[in-house]
Amino acid sequence: MPKFIQKCLPVTRGITDLSMNEMHTIEAIGYEDIKSMTETAEILRITVGTLTTSVNRLVKKGYVERLRDDTDRRIVLIKLTEKGKEVFKIHEQFHIEMVEKLLEDLNLEEDTALIGSLEKLKHFFDEKYSE
Repeated sequence: MPKFIQKCLPVTRGITDLSMNEMHTIEAIGYEDIKSMTETAEILRITVGTLTTSVNRLVKKGYVERLRDDTDRRIVLIKLTEKGKEVFKIHEQFHIEMVEKLLEDLNLEEDTALIGSLEKLKHFFDEKYSE
């Protein structure tokens, strides 16, 4: 990802206290979801230990809440707080605006070329990260 995008993502609309990794964690947890730490770590393709570090910071910052599973107290569940949901929506809107801006002035030929390139990129990620 280009450095200028990395720089502007965390500070999008005044959000200055999140790193790129923390934003990815928020995205992986999801807007309405309650996920286990294991499930979230698998989505991010990181260890539960690495995720724990990120989740600890997000809990301290008020973006994520930890819960215990009612049937098995050993299972740690995580979900976004209202503050986390707000950041999720802001970041999602940033992605929409970025794509709209990218497509804004393209003609049909450029649209076709871009769509082809994006399909190749999607295929690459599908192959690389398929389970």
